[in-house]
Amino acid sequence: MNAPLRDLSNLQRPRTASVPGISCVVPCFNEARNLGALLPELDRMLRATQLRWEVIVVNDGSTDDTDAVIEQWCQRPGIRCLSLSRNFGKEAALTAGLGAARGDAVVLLDGDMQHSPALVRAMIDQ
Repeated sequence: MNAPLRDLSNLQRPRTASVPGISCVVPCFNEARNLGALLPELDRMLRATQLRWEVIVVNDGSTDDTDAVIEQWCQRPGIRCLSLSRNFGKEAALTAGLGAARGDAVVLLDGDMQHSPALVRAMIDQ
């Protein structure tokens, strides 16, 4: 891995400690263009839940501008970045994200928006 995980203190926490937390793990390989649509929608949806939440974006050795896009988003509270040293494959990226997740539940989302953030809200509601 190139970079260590960001400071974990930016996990969003509402005032009530008993509120459950959710982690969203997003593996990315050359998803710079898609992240501009996915991350704002995911951020809005998670903020509306009133849950503790975090998004862990895993860069799986992308060769486009994915890392630059991720770095911009990781300046925001609740968004964390993990960059792998090369492309290890989706399963390895998911495993790295799962290992870093701190929520009570974890949702896995593809970086290409194959899975809509609206589905995350539906799962939470269930």
